[in-house]
Amino acid sequence: MKRTIGSLQSRIATHQTNIATGTRVRSMSDDPAAAAQAFKFNRQLRHLDQYSRNLDDAKTWLNLADQATQTIDDRMTRARNLMLQADSGVLGQDPRSAIAEELRGIAAEVSDALNITRAGHPIFGGTSSNDAPFAANGTFSGNGNAVLRSVSDTVRLQVNIAGDDVAGTFNAADPPAGNIMQVLYAAASDLDNGLPASTHLDRMDVLQQSVHSAQATIGSRQRAVDGHEERIADTRVTVEANRSEAVDVDITRELLDLKATEVSYQASIGVAGRVLNSSVMDFLR
Repeated sequence: MKRTIGSLQSRIATHQTNIATGTRVRSMSDDPAAAAQAFKFNRQLRHLDQYSRNLDDAKTWLNLADQATQTIDDRMTRARNLMLQADSGVLGQDPRSAIAEELRGIAAEVSDALNITRAGHPIFGGTSSNDAPFAANGTFSGNGNAVLRSVSDTVRLQVNIAGDDVAGTFNAADPPAGNIMQVLYAAASDLDNGLPASTHLDRMDVLQQSVHSAQATIGSRQRAVDGHEERIADTRVTVEANRSEAVDVDITRELLDLKATEVSYQASIGVAGRVLNSSVMDFLR
C-alpha cells in the first residue's frame, strides 16, 4: 500500500510539472525516442533561424544595391539631358562650362553610390576588403567575385552585383569607351574645350542599359529572397508542429489524468487509513 501511495504521489507531481512546463519530455530518460526526435527538430529550427538571418542580410544587400542603382540611373538621365542641352546650339561657353562642372559632380555622385557599403563591405566591390573600390576618376580596385549567403541546406544565393556590371569596365587606354565616370569626365572635358558632348551619348546609352540589366538582376534576386522566406516560414510551422507532437503535452488530457490520479490517491489514502484503524483495533483486542 505504501508503495502504491508513493507511486501515485510521483505521478501527481509529474502531471503537475507537465502542465506547468507544457512538455512531457525534459530529459532523455523521460522518453528516449521522443527526446531524440526533439533534438533533431531543435537542430532543424536552429538551422532555419540561421537561414532567416542570412536572408535578412541578403535582403539588406539587395535593397542597398537597388537604391544605389536607382540613384545612378537617375543621375545618368540627368547627365544625358545636360549633354543634349549643352549641344543645343544656343549656349555660350560659360553655360557649357557650368554644365561640364555639373557633369563632374554627377560623376562624383555616381562614384559615391558605387562605393556604398554593408557593414563596412562595399556591395559592388566583390570580396575585396577595399571599402571604396571606385575612385573618383573611375578606376576600380575591387573584384567580380560572388558574395554568397546560404539560405537552405542546398542553396547559396548571390547577394552582390559586380561593380563592372553596373558601371562598365574601366578603360585606361580609351576613357570615352570606359565606365560611367570616365565618360562623364570625357564629356566635361570636351565641353570645356569647346567640343560637343553629344558624341558620348551612344556610350552613355550602353552604360545606362547595363545599369538597367543590373536592376533586373537585383529584382530577380529580391523575389528569390521572398520565395525562400515563405518556404522557411512554412517549414518552421511543420517542424514546430512535429516537435510539439513529440514532446509537448495535451493540456486537456493531462488535466484529466491529473484529476484521475488524485482520485486514486485519495482512495488509496482512505483504504490505508481503514486498514491502519483495523490493525490498531485488532491489536487492542
